[in-house]
Amino acid sequence: MLSKLEMEFSQIKYRWRIHSELFGSDEKVNLLNRCGGEVFGLTQKLIVYDTLAALCRLCDSSKSMGQENNSIYNQYEKKKCNLNSSDIQDIDSYLASLKDNMKDIRVLRNKSMSHNDLKVAENTITLPDVTYDKIDDVLDLIVKILNKMFNIRGDYESVSRFGSGANKLFRTLEAGERG
Repeated sequence: MLSKLEMEFSQIKYRWRIHSELFGSDEKVNLLNRCGGEVFGLTQKLIVYDTLAALCRLCDSSKSMGQENNSIYNQYEKKKCNLNSSDIQDIDSYLASLKDNMKDIRVLRNKSMSHNDLKVAENTITLPDVTYDKIDDVLDLIVKILNKMFNIRGDYESVSRFGSGANKLFRTLEAGERG
């Protein structure tokens, strides 16, 4: 049975997979732009926003304002006493890399997503670019951390599809374009 942390992460991976299926190639993006660019542009922005915000929550400190967070760091503190020294060393290394990879994502969340920072609004500071590759790197690191923490081997991908997925959408859009 997955922990609440693992279930949250599985949902993040699921939503990111949908994003990748929709916006993973120039051909697909061009089709989406031709058939409803504004709608699909907003959809893309919302999925990215949701993913970045969820990753920040997952990577929050153990506690905030005296309350425990459902975060990797909190779970690690709870599980650490049951881990061997090799796993602890690996997890510590992954966490250091995760912290580094999350820096730009946290700046975006703190300066433009969760707050209306005046300097950002006035374009007096430049926000970092966060690439899809960076998001993929963070997701891969979290998989490694969770696998070590919970002593499993998995990728946290959904094993079944929910609904028809992106391929049916693309077939429908293509058919609509053909008339």
